[in-house]
Amino acid sequence: MAATLVSDRHISRLLSPSKGQSLYWDGEVPGFGVRVTSSGSRSFIFNYRVRGTGKERRYTIGSTSDWKVGVARQEAKRLRKVVDLGGDPLGELEEQRKQAEDERKRARTVEQLCDEFEREHLPALRPATRKFYKLAIKNHLKPSLGKMRVEDVQRSDIEKVFRKLTDLGQRHQANQCVVLMGVLFRYAIEWGWRTGLNPAQGIARHTLEGKERYLSPAETKKLSAALDGLEDKQAAAIFKVLLLTGSRVGEACKMRWEQLDFHRGIWSKPASTTKQKKTHHLPLTAPVLAILQGIREKQDPVSEWVFPGRSKEGFRNDLRAAWSAAKKAAGITGLRVHDLRHSFASTLAGSGFSLPMIGAALGHSRVETTQRYAHLADDPLRMAMTRAADLIEAAAKQESGDDLDLTKSAISPADNL
Repeated sequence: MAATLVSDRHISRLLSPSKGQSLYWDGEVPGFGVRVTSSGSRSFIFNYRVRGTGKERRYTIGSTSDWKVGVARQEAKRLRKVVDLGGDPLGELEEQRKQAEDERKRARTVEQLCDEFEREHLPALRPATRKFYKLAIKNHLKPSLGKMRVEDVQRSDIEKVFRKLTDLGQRHQANQCVVLMGVLFRYAIEWGWRTGLNPAQGIARHTLEGKERYLSPAETKKLSAALDGLEDKQAAAIFKVLLLTGSRVGEACKMRWEQLDFHRGIWSKPASTTKQKKTHHLPLTAPVLAILQGIREKQDPVSEWVFPGRSKEGFRNDLRAAWSAAKKAAGITGLRVHDLRHSFASTLAGSGFSLPMIGAALGHSRVETTQRYAHLADDPLRMAMTRAADLIEAAAKQESGDDLDLTKSAISPADNL
């Protein structure tokens, strides 16, 4: 059959459709044709069906401005032979492109991985975490691993960074850098930048002593008096809420009136403000409700925030100067605002409340987080064991024929106070 796509000039004169595309087929090579779009674009194409599946495919040979019709027809003949032999030209091309793209991704460096992570994920993290990660990337990860391909990083490379920081005495930094690298390589695997296992997985980290500082009863009394006399009344109210609820600073500062149910005495902390990213419904005691009620009655002008301030969002977030003044007035040193949360937890633990109860009050999502306060329950446990030992000792001294009522203590409850 003679060719109907006679010449390049003939093809250039083919009419463009008002919308979509029109196909003009050649009479010499089956499946060979020209696609003309409504915009006037013209391309040589090759239509075929894959042997075995019957799936119809359309292979674009190239633009008519780049290919002469005679050369394009010869290419169509070559493709026809490939199809007749069971091949799939378009499938093979797509596979080649995929392999090239995969190779391009796996050629990315750790520096590029860090940059992508900073753009895509760092803004959503908490300010403190964001600050630490940026510094760790700048000071440790990029200098040590930045030029390496993500695909080439081994566990030993990460351990080398870990040991270097450890040798410098930066044990906490060493731990956190391992955590950060685990996060980075998890994303690298998700994005196809790396195959195989996460190289940071399973690296043993240092066991660090906690930095918890607890207020003694005497210090609590001094701090309460100092807060009553603090010139910055708003800051004093925030510190009192922290002391009486064990909440995090960010949760208290971001408290809105809509989160408070004064009738039921409930503070519903939204997931956006809690570390565990879950809504936390916290019962409020009478002293806390009194503080908040007093603020609501006096707030003028009325704000959506319980503690309005000069931050760009509108809530109070500058507490450093007020905290320093409060500590100075109380004569207390070495105490962070966050330690008010630890002091609240220690009071619960020392009063005999269970770890699950303490975790619920603090909004912990993992029992391991609450476990740090387990040692504070020693006094109630010692009291219980002393009571049991006294009962057993009294039973041993009792006449053999007499029964001992173990529901009565051998010591009076007053002795335990």
